[in-house]
Amino acid sequence: MPRPILLGRSVFPTLREGGSLYVDKSLFVREVLVAPAEVMLCPRPRRFGKTLNMSMLQAFFEVGPDRSHLFRDLEIWQDEASMAHFQRHPVIALTFKDLKQRNWPDALQRLRDILSTEVARHETATLDDRVDRGTRDRLASMLMGKGDLGSFLLDLCRALHVHHGAPVILLIDEYDSGILNAWEHGHYDEAVECFRALLAPALKDNPHLFKGVMTGILRVARESMFSGLNNVQVYSLLHRRSTEYFGFTEPEVIALLDEFGRSAELDEVRRWYNGYRFGETIVYNPWSIISLLAEPPGPGRPYWLNTSGNDLVRSLLLQGSGVQGAISTLLRGEVITAEIREEVPLRDLRPDNAWSLLLFAGYLKATEVRWVGQRMFAALALPNAEIRGIWEAAFARWL
Repeated sequence: MPRPILLGRSVFPTLREGGSLYVDKSLFVREVLVAPAEVMLCPRPRRFGKTLNMSMLQAFFEVGPDRSHLFRDLEIWQDEASMAHFQRHPVIALTFKDLKQRNWPDALQRLRDILSTEVARHETATLDDRVDRGTRDRLASMLMGKGDLGSFLLDLCRALHVHHGAPVILLIDEYDSGILNAWEHGHYDEAVECFRALLAPALKDNPHLFKGVMTGILRVARESMFSGLNNVQVYSLLHRRSTEYFGFTEPEVIALLDEFGRSAELDEVRRWYNGYRFGETIVYNPWSIISLLAEPPGPGRPYWLNTSGNDLVRSLLLQGSGVQGAISTLLRGEVITAEIREEVPLRDLRPDNAWSLLLFAGYLKATEVRWVGQRMFAALALPNAEIRGIWEAAFARWL
């Protein structure tokens, strides 16, 4: 009997406690622990399991009621070194996915609401008399929606470290959502300055930090966002590390089809949803696979099309010269070559950045990467039939 599907839920304890379908990515915990970086940034396309992985990390590391039942039958349970950290750390868990406001005052207020909610979740620690008075006062101001954002994360890390006696795990999901929204709506400079002030003290030389993990879609250029943060290691989809933890691998898809009695559909599933390449790993779109399994057997169709906005990519394509010819080449099943910039300079975006954005957002795959001096070039193609349909239906219409 196949496990029930809870489509659209990315809360790890909810999936596990309800016996819902979950593909085991628990060894991502080990990856975080053994990674040489203090802070990891893992940019991936939308709907590739970033939020679920962050929820899983929080459930594993965070002190609190026993959560052994969530992990006992997962692979990480057999890793002795990782289990030494099971529920041993306080966790700060933030997501910026809701920072979609059209003006900066509203976006700033929403950010304050997000931060104050996390302070309230850790209220016991923020009231601990062992925490110095200044830290407690500043966190109390943040709880009321006031105070200096620049000291917030460092103060909360300090309070949690003192209260629990263990350094902090800092998780920031969709770290770039507010930045991309700010670029689209004309308050980019204000947003970057705010996020730099918020993140820099917590991510660099923070004695209360054990590990930090951030996810998003893009690797925002260091000069605008991560100036001076040379301890942030970026594992993009072109990197060879952490490739199997976001998206479904071929063995995982085969096992899922077998569980649902649909193994005969493998060739059709490959044609529609295979083809992404993260490092050297071939990856399937997990949202599309789960959506397919949630329906009765039938021909493949696009599920990923309406899961996100594409205003940033659209604006660049409309500015570009020669874009229509390149798209025609891709739609013929051929390859184009373009320079790829892993660090996307939002402050100085040009139409030739469109190919980098399309690659990292999941609309293209890199079949080959080569370096010419300090410049990276990639052979780009459409990953599969689903993405081809999106190009034909959406991008061709825009152009």
